[in-house]
Amino acid sequence: MSQPPTPDAAPSAYQVVRLPRVLTAEQATELVGHKVPEREPDLRHATVAADADTGAPVFAYLPLGDVASLRRAVLRMPFKQETLRADGTSNVSRTFGYRPRRPHLGREGCGHTRLWAEAPDEHSVVLAWAERLQTMLAEVFPEQHRADRATIAGSGVLPEWRLGETTWTSGVINKSSALPYHRDAFNFRVWTAMPVLRRHMRGGYLHIPEYDVTVESRDGWAVFFPGWELVHGVTPMRPIKRGGYRYSVVYYALRGMKTCFEHAVETEYALRARTERERGIAAKLAERKATDDA
Repeated sequence: MSQPPTPDAAPSAYQVVRLPRVLTAEQATELVGHKVPEREPDLRHATVAADADTGAPVFAYLPLGDVASLRRAVLRMPFKQETLRADGTSNVSRTFGYRPRRPHLGREGCGHTRLWAEAPDEHSVVLAWAERLQTMLAEVFPEQHRADRATIAGSGVLPEWRLGETTWTSGVINKSSALPYHRDAFNFRVWTAMPVLRRHMRGGYLHIPEYDVTVESRDGWAVFFPGWELVHGVTPMRPIKRGGYRYSVVYYALRGMKTCFEHAVETEYALRARTERERGIAAKLAERKATDDA
């Protein structure tokens, strides 16, 4: 941080601080896509942060208590593929919850992520944690939570495409990934929850450049913040013992889910769209063959 935050009267469970803004949103945007430099955390305690000038909430960094169930679920999940990000970088991750249509990838309908079928027991644990995390967010920032609920209620996303009784539709689990500076561009304007699980890993701290604050991202703690608005990234990391890891489990609301129909209608729509696409491909192949034969 460029200067110490100013503490307010704080509940015993966490400190409340007011952070001075050091970069404008436009200045922070210039960092998007760049790697986060080595930084040591300057925020290590349970904290609720607000903007020093406006008083608007910025983030909360809080302990979660017993995370044994979440840790077991995440460690048992298969991580085989590398996910290519829009900015050209890549990281090892798995998405969970629901996914929107992606016709260019052959996904004509909205549906479950693959993890739902590949690791159903573990996936159910991750989903169950969504409501626990949302309850924490509602207790710390009740006005923000009400605003988030209003956003989702007016978004067109049907309740059946949400993670239980939450404002989130989806999520991603990042495995030991030092993500570059970015905003969560495909999400609704709804706050994100990001629990972290780590062992024997140095680095991997969350940096928010607009307030020049580096959050420790301790094992079993979570950061709640507006990932769609604030540029953020993860510092470099390295294991200090064999088997070291750092997982972040990120819950968010995807804008693409607003066009999804009810499950039964969506399934019918997807089958019809796939049939039409395959017929189109067959027609083009037949036309090309007729041209070649001529």
